[in-house]
Amino acid sequence: MNYIAALGGHRPRPVKRSFAYCALGCGDGLSLALLAASNPHARFVGVDEDASSIAATRELAARCALTNVALIEAGVGQTSRKELPPFDFIAARGQWSWAKDKARADMVSFLERRLKPGGLFTLGYHALPGCADALPAREMMVTYANHKGGDADERLRNGLAYVRFMTESRAGLFERRPDALRHLEDLLASDPQRAARDYLTADWRPEYFSSVSRSLAEAGLGFAGAWPPALNYMDLGVPSRFQEFFLTAPDRDTFEAHVDFVRDTRYRIDYYVRSRAARVPDPWAKGLFDAVVFTPMALPQERAAVTRVGDVDLALQESLAGALQTAMANGPTTLLELSATAGLAGFAPAEVARGLQYLVLAQGLAPGVRKPAAALRGGISAANHALLERAAAAGEERSGARVDGARGRPRVSHRRRARLRGSARAKQRAHPRAVHCHDGPAGTLSRRHPRAEGTPRA
Repeated sequence: MNYIAALGGHRPRPVKRSFAYCALGCGDGLSLALLAASNPHARFVGVDEDASSIAATRELAARCALTNVALIEAGVGQTSRKELPPFDFIAARGQWSWAKDKARADMVSFLERRLKPGGLFTLGYHALPGCADALPAREMMVTYANHKGGDADERLRNGLAYVRFMTESRAGLFERRPDALRHLEDLLASDPQRAARDYLTADWRPEYFSSVSRSLAEAGLGFAGAWPPALNYMDLGVPSRFQEFFLTAPDRDTFEAHVDFVRDTRYRIDYYVRSRAARVPDPWAKGLFDAVVFTPMALPQERAAVTRVGDVDLALQESLAGALQTAMANGPTTLLELSATAGLAGFAPAEVARGLQYLVLAQGLAPGVRKPAAALRGGISAANHALLERAAAAGEERSGARVDGARGRPRVSHRRRARLRGSARAKQRAHPRAVHCHDGPAGTLSRRHPRAEGTPRA
């Protein structure tokens, strides 16, 4: 969260000392447990009205020997009388799209009361216009499944059978809307539990970015950035034919409202900050990333000088790539530490910063924070043990989700390393693009060009 906020020019929250984190919705408890184990000096609170989610999270926290997790079985609107601290971070990755108007208003009120000034909030939600094709398809499933009745499993089976019949019979809906057919074909091949959650929940509502942003502005929150990191760079998030138009956007909110029509976005993970302060221009030069620790996620020989992000090939200067690989061979380090390294003495801090951004985009580095090894060793070991038992019981490999030793960084499985190797590009472009940011609505990887005659303004 801190890294994305800093990319947008917003000051990150201090995490070396104690901080407070709240998850609105616990799910299976995995994310909350990993964060709590990695940050034993911080306080974590999970809020969920689903008793099974609370029970699963409580069991996992106990098996991980976590003492810094508190769980509340209640809706967000029922927490007003609870003794909760002000939070540095609040996360909600599943509630908004299925919440009634009252529940959404309760979440906004909770943010207004509980998020510290300068605090960060992340929200995942189904977005329009990308989910527009799903609306008639969902109505088909819900209408038929409710007519047939039965429990959740029966309703899901009936709904999917009805969809199969309609798609195979080429109903008029699909004849005139081929994208709706493609969406349903994807649904039929997807996780049935996700299908039931997305399509058979009465209150599922995808929403436009501008509508969500207006709602959160009522709590004093402003947009800070989006996940994945590439979406915060114009060259990577917007096809070249649209970039002249988006360079005229007066602010980031306007940029995001328009760009969803270009991307046909179905799901967004957005970051907001509770602050009215103006964004910091050139955040890499102004110290916003000084505390960020960059952890290698792939072996040095697995990092390529060219990587594909979206429809763009990004290239890193060969000499800088080699110097960074050598400097980071011993593990996690910061921008300041790298700049003082003898092997990087010939590169300006801005060049080193561009190299780090490239490696993050290429998934060669993961931004994080450095934690005391002694404070982590016991908690991480217990968490690893519990997660290994959990994976064995489920009969599936989850080595990429474990936490590695005292450094608290995710381990990279052999499978993931193979994917990283497969995505690397072997040849460098004749005119590689250099990573840099500007003060516009989103970072860009290439130089600005004059607006072509006839290009409208955002």
